[in-house]
Amino acid sequence: MALLEELDVSKNNLKEIPRELENCTRLRVLNLGSNHIKEVPAEIFRSATEMQQLYLFDNQIDVIPSEIGLLVKCEKMSLSRNNLKELPASITDISELKELYLSSNPKFSKLPDSIGKFRMLKELSIRDNKSLKTLPLSLANDCLELKVIDGQFYRAKGKPQCKVPAEILAKLEERDCKILGIKAGKAKKGKKK
Repeated sequence: MALLEELDVSKNNLKEIPRELENCTRLRVLNLGSNHIKEVPAEIFRSATEMQQLYLFDNQIDVIPSEIGLLVKCEKMSLSRNNLKELPASITDISELKELYLSSNPKFSKLPDSIGKFRMLKELSIRDNKSLKTLPLSLANDCLELKVIDGQFYRAKGKPQCKVPAEILAKLEERDCKILGIKAGKAKKGKKK
């Protein structure tokens, strides 16, 4: 297994990540999506520093260990449909990250303030994170390659779920970043005289 570069064990009803993966130092692609995993051992990230794609979507993960920041070559990461509340600040050490999927983590409430360190980030999906209330300014100021933000920023009946400051929206739109899932408010009509 030490020479393994790609592994897809999605949809296998796994309850934990096999410890043998700690020996896979050449692993570039790991798909553990659609299982029943609750915990991610830090050792996986310590040993798999060549990782370029990581898929942990559709599990029951509450916490991502800070060692995830050791995956400095990772370009694509999917953590959608879990129970995450936040990400460790160390995740922004992954300087090559281009795509980050965080959708459908109902308790997810905050992106790291240091998210601007994702200089290569092109796509961010934060749809259906009902506890997320705002976005950090560094997302607009420093993520200059960002082309798509997919987020459901409004609840039913037009009530704001996540208040995106106008300054952030303006900066993103200025760079032609597609902002999906934002419903524009209706313009108020003036009184006729």
